[in-house]
Amino acid sequence: MGRDDVESTLGKTIDQLLAHPVRVERFLLAETEVTNRQFQAFVDNVPEWKPSNRDTLRSTGLAGDGYLATWVDDRFPTGSENLPVTAVSWHAAAAYCTWLQKGFAASRPGSTVRLPTEAEWEWAARGGLRGKPYPSGDKAGTSVFFAKSVTGPGAAGSSEPNGYGLRDMAGNVWEWCADSYAPAAYLLSSFDAEVNRRLAAALPETSEKVVRGGSWNNQKELLRVYTRGSQPADWCTAQLGFRPAATIP
Repeated sequence: MGRDDVESTLGKTIDQLLAHPVRVERFLLAETEVTNRQFQAFVDNVPEWKPSNRDTLRSTGLAGDGYLATWVDDRFPTGSENLPVTAVSWHAAAAYCTWLQKGFAASRPGSTVRLPTEAEWEWAARGGLRGKPYPSGDKAGTSVFFAKSVTGPGAAGSSEPNGYGLRDMAGNVWEWCADSYAPAAYLLSSFDAEVNRRLAAALPETSEKVVRGGSWNNQKELLRVYTRGSQPADWCTAQLGFRPAATIP
């Protein structure tokens, strides 16, 4: 996990993206980011998360002013059903995962639907590759990166799949992860994956949560599979969405 695509500096320099070993257990990850259509089903079934309840969500710290700001009458904009849902807080994304589990567990008893950890997200984004900067290898591929003609995300699934069959793992919208953000966490790491697991578990919970993957208005040179970012848990922007993960027995 971390910056591993520059062999001349690998293991020789100390930085906040220091490459270090981690271990992840078996899990599932959604092929694409959650779409407006999918999130609509959630708010229709869990009305406290409707945009019309924005004032209450804001007063309780669960979402900011921009929560689903482009939705009208609790509906996504016409023609945007296949776009990734954006302007959702970390809390809203976590609530969606909890709701989704009710149906998912029927087909996979004992499973838990949730946001992916940062380590899981990076493992998944790499698609089985090591020492490569992008999900598709040395080049960015067809991910939606910054260009003058791009004014928003592409439809979910616009990119080619990586080695695990996952799409849009770079450059469409940033994605929430489960973890609290610790900017110097990698500097505390060791060469032992189990030690690193315990170190990560000991980090305090904060209001800043990890975001990964970058968005349509970021330059591709800045968006590597190991690039990290953070936002307050109530933050809602047009560049930020999510995809669920599942722990399976």
